[in-house]
Amino acid sequence: MGEVGALNSFLRQSHSVPRNEMDKGYIKLWRKLQDNPIWRIKKEKFSKGQAWIDLLLRANHKDAIVRIGNREILVKAGSFITSQRKLASFWNWSVGYVSKFLRNLEYQKMIKKKA
Repeated sequence: MGEVGALNSFLRQSHSVPRNEMDKGYIKLWRKLQDNPIWRIKKEKFSKGQAWIDLLLRANHKDAIVRIGNREILVKAGSFITSQRKLASFWNWSVGYVSKFLRNLEYQKMIKKKA
């Protein structure tokens, strides 16, 4: 059996979920996903879905102290520090497009931005 066949067989046997239950709950997403070449192909623009998942993956899983210059800042679990310029560079988007995307996520109450 090929790799895909084995995976499909594993998913059917071990993790079958009734179709009406598929839209409930959550999945665990391994942070190492970011290291896989399929996740980020240099020079390709991120999709909005990739950008959303990237934001989720960037969030701290626990409180952490971050040093910025001479200051130490407590960054709470579920939060992270970045800039629109850094996101634009990483996602291969314009800063304006990042700004519009983040405003839309904020409007939908999917994120909260702090200055």
